[in-house]
Amino acid sequence: MENKILVLGLLILSVVLVLGCTGTPNQENNVQMANPASVYCEQHNGTLEIRTDATGGQVGYCKFAGGSECEEWAYYRGNCTPGVVTPGIATSTKSDISIENFAFNPSVTTVRTGTTVIWTNYDNSQHKIVSDDGLFESGYMSHGETFIYTFTDAGTYNYHCGIHPSMTGKVIAEGESTAIGSGSTPLGTG
Repeated sequence: MENKILVLGLLILSVVLVLGCTGTPNQENNVQMANPASVYCEQHNGTLEIRTDATGGQVGYCKFAGGSECEEWAYYRGNCTPGVVTPGIATSTKSDISIENFAFNPSVTTVRTGTTVIWTNYDNSQHKIVSDDGLFESGYMSHGETFIYTFTDAGTYNYHCGIHPSMTGKVIAEGESTAIGSGSTPLGTG
């Protein structure tokens, strides 16, 4: 009887070992799905450019003839359109503002309507972007985090840090209002 139990135990152990040593699944069977925002960019005659920010996160930008560009997901969602260059106004449909040393840099930014402004916090302290008129608010931003807002209507937009009120900035949007609604998207570090 002991021999039968020993043989049965060895048989079970052998089966477990054989099944456990079959290796990893074939990688060729994994489904690879294209990023729909990247595909949309290229289908609409844009050139995709992947950029790495200061924290190592990657963001795709769709570049168009004439020099305008949109963050790929903003373009895909209709929150950014390839723009017409207007003299004296930024030629990109994206504008960057850094938060460093408890200041917005640049403190005054002039853009054309339809431009997406991206604030990035490079300070080790948290900040919170709040428009003076209550139009947009970032929530608390830690080091490396970004906040995005698209300015669709012409006007002057004053803002400040909700934690450090002495930090102030201004975005001046010039040109005709766009038909696309404005919106904001807080982005994390990844």
